[in-house]
Amino acid sequence: MTSRFFHNPKGPTQDAFSPSAIRWSAQSSVMCEVFQKHLPDIVSLKFSEIKDHGVPKFLLFEDQARRKWFGKLTLEPVQDLAMVEYRVHERLTDLGAPVPNTLRAKLIDFPMANRGSAQKIFLSVSEFIDGSFIRNCIADAKLVGSSLAELHGKLREIEDTDLRLMSESFNRTLLENLSRKEYNYYPSVFDPIITELDRFKESDFELFFEDQQIIHGDLNLGNVIIKNECVYFIDFEDTAKAYLNPLIDIAFLTERAFLNSNTPTKEIIFEFLRHYKDSSHLNLDFSRIPKILELISIRSLLIICLNYEKYHILPNRSEIEKFLCNCNQARNIGSFLKLWSV
Repeated sequence: MTSRFFHNPKGPTQDAFSPSAIRWSAQSSVMCEVFQKHLPDIVSLKFSEIKDHGVPKFLLFEDQARRKWFGKLTLEPVQDLAMVEYRVHERLTDLGAPVPNTLRAKLIDFPMANRGSAQKIFLSVSEFIDGSFIRNCIADAKLVGSSLAELHGKLREIEDTDLRLMSESFNRTLLENLSRKEYNYYPSVFDPIITELDRFKESDFELFFEDQQIIHGDLNLGNVIIKNECVYFIDFEDTAKAYLNPLIDIAFLTERAFLNSNTPTKEIIFEFLRHYKDSSHLNLDFSRIPKILELISIRSLLIICLNYEKYHILPNRSEIEKFLCNCNQARNIGSFLKLWSV
């Protein structure tokens, strides 16, 4: 059985913002001076070609000890989420979790060329890991399975009431929208989404809220780096919305790293899950992974609807097609895993 069974026309799911996949370039001396003031040990500095309102989203610099560091720049109104992300990452570093070391985070005044004034930007800096993505092989499956169990163990040690309440509020809003089903005033572009959402009700998502703890929330190929037989989990941007079931992280990796490849095999999936289970204190039911995968896809559709209600953001058709494809693929993957008795 080949991966055509769950072919994704967009290609394997991967985070385009992974540090190793970003295109870097130099910037003006004025911009360099801004960061050299806050990062005095800089020897060389590059900025990402990916920008947000003219501001580079990422920076890469080398210090006097020749260590490489990766910076994220966040504009309002999502700075609160970025601060939560750094807080969790910093705590994980202190606990010895499999994550890059953090360096510092602070609000800085950034000159906005298009506004003629400065704006507060949140800068967070962590170690740059120049490694490789997960390969679809038994060795990486074992390594990532045990490392993910370690990450979940460390995340479980973090007591963060604000983060839990933030996540609960976000997810409660999503499910309230689903239960109301008030889509009459939505533009026609939402029709295929509404057809999919009509198959579900709020109680279907109870599985999301079992065994709740802080999780990563967006484990894809770009957010797991392997270097020298060590695994590093990066980009905890979705953690503020993900005080949920750890099975979600496991389901993400099962699909994105191992099933969404050219040669998905039963043995690789089994080794990933077995090494997670052997290294974890959690008693999770892996038979629920197929249902989790389907609910993850539906949750993505709910987020599209929420963005329209709150910010009047209209999705483009290719975005809708991608998520609908993910819904169908989740059901196909569920059939595949059941066939294997995973």
